[in-house]
Amino acid sequence: MGGGCVCTEASCGVGFRCLEGKCQFCNLKEACGPACAPCAAPTAVCTPDGTKCVQCNDALDCATGEKCKNQTCVPDCEAQGCASDLGPKGTECDTARIIGRLDALAGKLVKGDTTYSGNDDDLWSGGSVCYDAESDDFYRIWLKAGDTLDVTVTPLDSFFDVMLKLYKGISCAGDTTTLIGCFHKGGDGKADAFSYKAVDEGWYTIVVDGRYAFEEDQDWGEYELLVKLTCPQTGCCCL
Repeated sequence: MGGGCVCTEASCGVGFRCLEGKCQFCNLKEACGPACAPCAAPTAVCTPDGTKCVQCNDALDCATGEKCKNQTCVPDCEAQGCASDLGPKGTECDTARIIGRLDALAGKLVKGDTTYSGNDDDLWSGGSVCYDAESDDFYRIWLKAGDTLDVTVTPLDSFFDVMLKLYKGISCAGDTTTLIGCFHKGGDGKADAFSYKAVDEGWYTIVVDGRYAFEEDQDWGEYELLVKLTCPQTGCCCL
């Protein structure tokens, strides 16, 4: 009957199967490895070379929010801004000093001075809490959704009336479209603070400014800035 050659499982050899009369390489989840056996959870994917069943070959094999690392699905927990860069003076928004996520995780304390800083971020809100002075310093940090950022600024001069601002992104200079908030409790020599839980991933800019209300107020000076980051993921995604 018919003149073609038909394979058998025995004739195909190790790592192959007989399918539709032909020897097929076993690199499918239905037939994988030397025994050409089906893959099953938690290792439900066959490697391209047909050697074994694994969790994944790429991110498409993993659930949303996971990536494939060493053929295992792990949380996609990579973040920018892990390292600090406190080199620039940070007296302008576009040269803000970067506070790294790992340093912020431990609690980063920075000493600064706005005495000779310019007025790169100026807000006027009819006398509201966002009405600021001229001298300001800038710091930048990368946040992931779900991170909590706690910032405290303490003036080192009893006459310095300090205030804080927080922007989404790397643009400030009075940009109220990206302004998250201004924080000022009032009073010379008093510390100010805020706590913010990030909704979006990206860069955020912290501004240390002075509050100007009366001519005799001092709206510049030395300060200490404490930046603390709390993350839902181990190591703040800087693994």
